[in-house]
Amino acid sequence: MNTNTNYAYIKGISKNKEFGDVLSVDFSPLKICSYDCVYCRLGRTTDKTIQRSSFYPLNDVFSEIQNWINQNSSPDYVLLTGSGEPTLYHELGPLVELINTNFPELKTVVYSNGSLLHCQEVRRELSTFDLIIINLNSDNEDIFQRICRPQPDIKLAQVIDGLRKLRKEYTGQLWIDIVLVNNVNTGEDTLESLMKIISDIKPERCMINQHSKKEKGPNEKQSIIPERLREKWSKLSFDVIYNI
Repeated sequence: MNTNTNYAYIKGISKNKEFGDVLSVDFSPLKICSYDCVYCRLGRTTDKTIQRSSFYPLNDVFSEIQNWINQNSSPDYVLLTGSGEPTLYHELGPLVELINTNFPELKTVVYSNGSLLHCQEVRRELSTFDLIIINLNSDNEDIFQRICRPQPDIKLAQVIDGLRKLRKEYTGQLWIDIVLVNNVNTGEDTLESLMKIISDIKPERCMINQHSKKEKGPNEKQSIIPERLREKWSKLSFDVIYNI
C-alpha cells in the first residue's frame, strides 16, 4: 500500500469494524462549519457559516482520490468529510457522482450535522450516498443551542424538519448519531423525548456516544442510559448502539 503523505485531500485509510477499510477525504479548510460543538475534536469554529462554497477545485479533489485508488487496493468505503460541515462544500454532489461513475464498486458515506437539510439541493446530493450519518443530540432548542452553538440563523425545528424530508426521499441507509454531554442532554426525560423523534424518523440505526466520560471508581458501574430506557429501546424497529 502506498504510504505517500503528499496528498492535500486524502487523509488516509483506517480500519473500521462496521465498514472495513475506509478512505477519508477532506475537502474544506479548518475550521469552517455551521456549528461550534462543545465536543468537537478539531477545536473552535473559526468561520461559522451556512454559505456553501467551492473551497477547493473539484477536479483536484477527485484526482487525488483516483490516484490513491489506482495505486492501492480499493477500500470498502470512501468517507467524504471536511474539517467542518461537509455539506458546505458546493461540489459535494458532483464529487460523489464522479466516484460513483468511475468506481461503482466503492461505497460512499458522509457524516453531517444536518444543518443544511432544509435545502432540497443538499438532500438531493446526499441521496446519492450509500450511507448517510446525521448528528442529532436533542429535540430541545435550548439544549441544541448549548451543545451545538450553531450559526444564528439555524433553528433546531428546521434541522429536524429537513431530516424528516430526507428520510422520505432517501431509500439508502440512514443512521443517526447522538453525542451525550453530561448534565446537558443526559436527563431521562430528555433522552426519551429525543428517541421519540428519532423513532418517528425511522433510521436503520441510532448510535449513542458520550462526551467527557465521568471517572468511575473501581467498584462503580456507570450507566448513563437507565436500564428502563435500554430495555424499551431494544424493542424499536432499528438498532440502538451504545458507545458509552
